[in-house]
Amino acid sequence: MRLSQVLYRAASFAMHRLTAWNTRGEGVHSPYLFYIVRMLLYDTNSYYAWKSIEQQRNAMLHTSKLVHTNDYGTGCSGEKKVQDIARTSLCSMREGQIYFRLVNFLSQQYNNKHSNEPLTILELGTSLGISTAYLAMPDARNQVITMDGSHDIIEVAKQNWQQLGIENVTCVEANIDDSLADTLINIAHAHVSLALIDANHTREATLHYFDQIAKYVRDDSIVIMDDIHHSREMNEAWQQIKHRDDVTATMDLYDCGVIFFDHHYLKKHYKLRL
Repeated sequence: MRLSQVLYRAASFAMHRLTAWNTRGEGVHSPYLFYIVRMLLYDTNSYYAWKSIEQQRNAMLHTSKLVHTNDYGTGCSGEKKVQDIARTSLCSMREGQIYFRLVNFLSQQYNNKHSNEPLTILELGTSLGISTAYLAMPDARNQVITMDGSHDIIEVAKQNWQQLGIENVTCVEANIDDSLADTLINIAHAHVSLALIDANHTREATLHYFDQIAKYVRDDSIVIMDDIHHSREMNEAWQQIKHRDDVTATMDLYDCGVIFFDHHYLKKHYKLRL
């Protein structure tokens, strides 16, 4: 990581800590969003699946196997140790738990609102499959489609899912920039209930991904954008997405941003300190 990026991230973290709220939901106007903040983001209860997922992460952190990687964002390809990928590229435990809680909550909402309709979850950037596990394990009826362009990485992810007993994941092995549109067409009959964008960390690619996904969301869909403060480019993309007409509320959690589309909400952007 370049020094300029290190300095930028340190400054952005300090600014977030100074300006973010820690109100546990106070000041959040929508009852639905208040519940998400109060009962999900600040929840301290554990779920049975978390321990097994973190055991797989720990195994990856101690795996020295070399795998070939394709980074379509930087144009770089080469070999890396699995443990190095696990150390630098996986979602944090806290982020994964947030994903799990959001999926679990949405599953319950859809059961009540849409006659037991399962979720269609889209993940851009599979990596070693740890974030995918957090998305897939809350409800085995949900369909999780995850996309990545590195064959070796996907094979490691599949082994992790097998160890965890996960059977509701479909993996699309392709350059996301070229294949996202076709993938969305294939799942358009269901729409996208929740999407996690964690792939090419450039402004143009991120906006392109969001533009395409936004065509397939409905009012109760959620999009999570990872690494919104990773770089100036990613922050610029986040700021542009926040002010789109179809986005009605956002939550900046520093590590990621959560995006809502229900036009019953007041247009408001929350910056939260967890």
